[in-house]
Amino acid sequence: MRPTAGFPRRQSFRRANNFAEWSNASSHVMSLEYSLSLYKEHDEAQRIASQSFSTNFKWHPPPAAVLKLNTNGATFANQSSSGIRVILRDSHGRVLMSVSRKENEVQDSMEIELLAILRGMQLCFPMGIPELIVETDSLLSVQALQSQDELMSMQGNLISAIKELMKQMPMVSIQHVSRLANGAADGLA
Repeated sequence: MRPTAGFPRRQSFRRANNFAEWSNASSHVMSLEYSLSLYKEHDEAQRIASQSFSTNFKWHPPPAAVLKLNTNGATFANQSSSGIRVILRDSHGRVLMSVSRKENEVQDSMEIELLAILRGMQLCFPMGIPELIVETDSLLSVQALQSQDELMSMQGNLISAIKELMKQMPMVSIQHVSRLANGAADGLA
C-alpha cells in the first residue's frame, strides 16, 4: 500500500497553520497593546496641550511698576494701505493708552510691524516709563531687534531707530507673543 503523498504535507500544513494562528493572535495582542499605549500618549499630550494653550495664548499683565506695550501692524492689500495699533496697559490690565493709525505707503508686513513698535515706543518715551515690556506677534521683528548684527535690509533704518530709542529709555525689553495673546492690539483695527 502506497502512503498518501499529501498526508505528511497536511500534518505539516496543520502545524504551520496552528503556529501562524498563534503567531497571528500574539501579534494582534501586541498590536492592541501598542495601539493602547499610543492612545494613552495621545490623550496625555492633548491634556497637556489644552492646559498650555490656555496659558500661552492669553495676555498676561506685567509685574507691578512695569507697563506693557502691545503693538501690531497690518497691511491691507485690497485698499493699498496699512495701519498700526498699540495699547499700553499696567499691571492691573488697565488701558493707559490705545492708538490706531493709518500709515501710507507701507506694503511690507515686517516693515509695518517694526513701524508699530517704533511709533508705540515714541509715544511712551515722553512719559518717562521706568520699565517697559514691548510685545508683538511678529517673530521676525523680535529676532531682528535682538540681533547684534548690522542689518542691511530694507528695514535696517527702522531697526536702528528702535534700538537707539531703546538705549534712551531706562529699561525696555522686546518679546514675541502669539497672535491670540496680542489680541488687544490686533483688535484695534
